[in-house]
Amino acid sequence: MILAPIAQLASASCDPAFQAALRFLISAPADLPDGEHPIDGRKAFVRVMTYVTRDRSAGKLETHRDYVDIQVMLAGDEAVEWYDAAGLQVQVADPAKDVVFYQIPAVTTARFVLRPGLAALFLPADGHMPSLSAGKTGVTVRKAVAKVHVGAFA
Repeated sequence: MILAPIAQLASASCDPAFQAALRFLISAPADLPDGEHPIDGRKAFVRVMTYVTRDRSAGKLETHRDYVDIQVMLAGDEAVEWYDAAGLQVQVADPAKDVVFYQIPAVTTARFVLRPGLAALFLPADGHMPSLSAGKTGVTVRKAVAKVHVGAFA
């Protein structure tokens, strides 16, 4: 997992699909419509979503095997928890949707607040539980998640 200002990630020398995803996220307006936005076919795309943050008890701990997530808040703040996936118990796996859900451990490994201007990059081994309230419960936020195929990092 990497948490950094998005401009710092953009200065990294990486695969063209990764760079294209970062450029898209950096230039994305706060009012970008919800839905999927293509970047480089299935190698890289962005999902924009609007939702209400939730309590930890309603959280969903997940990983993705085929895609790396680059998550950026367009509006509002949310808390995110991070876990090493190697120590987690699988609850449900849905390979068609590239998601594995896990039981939530009683003890949090790491927790941070994701705000506009910051980017959180999650690799396949990074268990992450996003969409959590960063203070007040039930706040409407907007987020863009770039999905970059793991092949871009090989």
